[in-house]
Amino acid sequence: MFVESNWTFSGTNQLEGGTTNAATTSPYPIATYSNTLSKTVFNNKLNFSIYPNPTNTGYIEITTASNEAINILVFDILGKQVLNKTINNRLDVSKLNTGLYILKLNQNGATVTKKLVIK
Repeated sequence: MFVESNWTFSGTNQLEGGTTNAATTSPYPIATYSNTLSKTVFNNKLNFSIYPNPTNTGYIEITTASNEAINILVFDILGKQVLNKTINNRLDVSKLNTGLYILKLNQNGATVTKKLVIK
């Protein structure tokens, strides 16, 4: 049985247009929440291109707006890391089997994820 004195209520109108927590007819604890949906700041300095993609050439070229070194992690479709290299622009993928891979590129603290298809 719900006894109001056994519960602690705080705040009013937790959701816009709502009522006070104590005015509810059924006791459901309300969790703390934030009304901020996202605070992601995108780093546009890591604009990059990967070509050829799909590839059957044994390499890919990666270009960015910066000339800094790029750390690249390559994962197979099961999530296993198959390659970890630091390059300037060309990545040797000749030892990778045909299939879909996920590239995680990191340059100057910014990270981008992209898919790569090896034919």
